[in-house]
Amino acid sequence: MLTKAFKNDYSFINPNKYRLFLKSNLLRLNPNYYSVTQAKSIQTTTGPMYAVRIVLEITNPDLEPIAECWINNEHIYLWRDQCWAIAVDKDKKLICIYDDMVIVAAAGPINVIPPPCNKTMVIHPIGEMPIKESIDE
Repeated sequence: MLTKAFKNDYSFINPNKYRLFLKSNLLRLNPNYYSVTQAKSIQTTTGPMYAVRIVLEITNPDLEPIAECWINNEHIYLWRDQCWAIAVDKDKKLICIYDDMVIVAAAGPINVIPPPCNKTMVIHPIGEMPIKESIDE
């Protein structure tokens, strides 16, 4: 059965150029680092995605690191040499459960960086290939 999760729409027409833009921003910013405690590939109506659980603990060498930055008023992740964004449901709401804080819905776009916290979310890749392959072309 397919999960009903959708990719965010971006203003960039070419997803590979957008991903390279994000990577350059990720490298310039001071990201929050998390550890991936669970990652499961899921099939969705718009293609493969991952359901991941991330925690602020970064000292465990057995866990995979993931970097989080606030770019264009949303969290973007760098994981496994790929840029990722949080998927949305049919109503364009982020598929993300925050453990350590209460999210208050505001009218209009969120323009304040939410504080780091443990969370579970569905993420989708931005672009079609890993960042390193895009740069080497």
